[in-house]
Amino acid sequence: MRIVVIAVAVLVIGCSGKSRCERGVHQVLTLTTHSDPKGSVPKADEQEVIDQIESMTISACEKEGLDQAQLDCILAMQTWRDLETLSKCPAIAAKRPTWVLAP
Repeated sequence: MRIVVIAVAVLVIGCSGKSRCERGVHQVLTLTTHSDPKGSVPKADEQEVIDQIESMTISACEKEGLDQAQLDCILAMQTWRDLETLSKCPAIAAKRPTWVLAP
């Protein structure tokens, strides 16, 4: 059973079509830009700027590199408040991505 779960996880990750950086950067930006407790989302012009920032940040991430353990820490975040504790994750503490702006 455990092997089946691992195989499915590998398939899902491998077939997502997005790089580690694309997934990690998108997670951070989504949590920080869609964190309004009232549930509002960015306006079209704001989203355009967010998309540009995401593109530039992905480029920076790809130059720097992002390993699977770092990505796992980033993807484990559920809310923007989790950014406060992200640096406690061993993979992030060992090599903090420069594009992650958190305490």
